[in-house]
Amino acid sequence: MEPNQTDEANYWNSVARAGLIFGLIVFALNLIGGYMTINSEPSGGFIGESMLAGLVSCLIGAFGGMVAVKFHLIENPRPMLLGRGAVIGLATGVVIALVSIVLGLFWNLVDPAYTEKLIESTIASIEAMDLPESQQNEMIDSVASEMQRMQSASGVVMAFAMNALLYGILNLLTGMLGVKFYSPEEK
Repeated sequence: MEPNQTDEANYWNSVARAGLIFGLIVFALNLIGGYMTINSEPSGGFIGESMLAGLVSCLIGAFGGMVAVKFHLIENPRPMLLGRGAVIGLATGVVIALVSIVLGLFWNLVDPAYTEKLIESTIASIEAMDLPESQQNEMIDSVASEMQRMQSASGVVMAFAMNALLYGILNLLTGMLGVKFYSPEEK
């Protein structure tokens, strides 16, 4: 199968749709986890609601590449090369990262106290841990400075880069899986 220009241009629609859908899901799950952390009693455990929501959102977000490939094959029901699925998945992962970061920035305008409340809840959970005070203070300083750094421009860029890398690689793999599952056989 020889790719043509129409085929090249069409996959961006699929990437944008899947990236928007999964970026919104990732953002929503992380936001729900954050509010669950804020509104819960300090657990004193290492794994809190926010971390659990982050893991679930990462798992769900990893399948954006597969869905983007499916969208593309619905529009262009022709055999697809594995490499094309990888490119579609990678691009979808970057869009997921971009959408979730932009929505997070927007949410800070909607609820400016969100980050501060999340820091306070996380600190309360660390204080409830059965650890020596020096170790608790170290963890508190580390968490507070990291969460505040993420609010700066360089922190946002770093968060985007890390999310783009993570979701890009995961969706690259699921994009290739999408080709294996959904691509019609060559005749």
